[in-house]
Amino acid sequence: MENYSIIIDKSACHPEIEQYYQIQRYLENYQYLKTYLCNGLEEIKRAAMYAALESDFLVVMGKTRAFHEVVAGLFRANASANIPIFFLPSGNFNDLAWNFGALGEIDKYFKEAFTNTPLNLDIFSFNQSFFSTYMINSPFLPEVLKKDKKTFAKEISKRILRNNSENYNLDIMVDGKKINGEYNSFLLGNTQALLGKTIFNYPSLTDGKCELLLMKKMSTLKLVNEFLAFFSGECRLDELSCTEKYTGSEIRITSKKPFANPFLIDGAYEQANTTNIEVKPLARVRVLRGNTKI
Repeated sequence: MENYSIIIDKSACHPEIEQYYQIQRYLENYQYLKTYLCNGLEEIKRAAMYAALESDFLVVMGKTRAFHEVVAGLFRANASANIPIFFLPSGNFNDLAWNFGALGEIDKYFKEAFTNTPLNLDIFSFNQSFFSTYMINSPFLPEVLKKDKKTFAKEISKRILRNNSENYNLDIMVDGKKINGEYNSFLLGNTQALLGKTIFNYPSLTDGKCELLLMKKMSTLKLVNEFLAFFSGECRLDELSCTEKYTGSEIRITSKKPFANPFLIDGAYEQANTTNIEVKPLARVRVLRGNTKI
């Protein structure tokens, strides 16, 4: 009989929520081993390392970053290709819920996930780090999306003006082809959604290619109006005229001076004092998933 362990990010969900107690009932045909209650990202990573030594698959409860740290732990244990992950998203606007078909009823999600063929999810390297969902260096940042429309417009205006003043003048190569244009920010994604809003139209997630969204230098007023249309749900992010979308396996972005803003990577900020970013396929992890169009 296959066995499993449960990893819970306590910062994202309480271990006594009903969902936790439902797990063993849903998985009664599998042998339960252990629950790891984790405080902080490093604990999640260590839990994944230990659980990988004895478990046939992992049940992970948490936000997007919890999934990232579990993948990091599997990398350390040299088990990333062998241990399937069943992810139970928590928190509002969990983007992995879109990617893994977890938007419906939990009963349906469990049934589909343990019936469907696992998803071999692409993981991309980013200099000395990696991302499984997104990497952003842009005035378009998640905390801005949490605000009301008026505040959103003000915040996005300030960020656009600051980025324009930084004048990064990015040089961009996608699979060896130079991209010509004036850009000062970007989003790299292997995801359909960001904070519950659709950014890409059903990306593959398994083809070894990453979506690159470049943001053009435009007038602040025009940019604000475009972002407001996206904010209101009128269109996807890649449909805005202020963005250009590319898809590639190897992407290099070079700036004439170090990026001032921290990068948002799978839900957590990382400072990157660098002028050169190289992104390429790193590995794949197996994910148990519900029905999804992706």
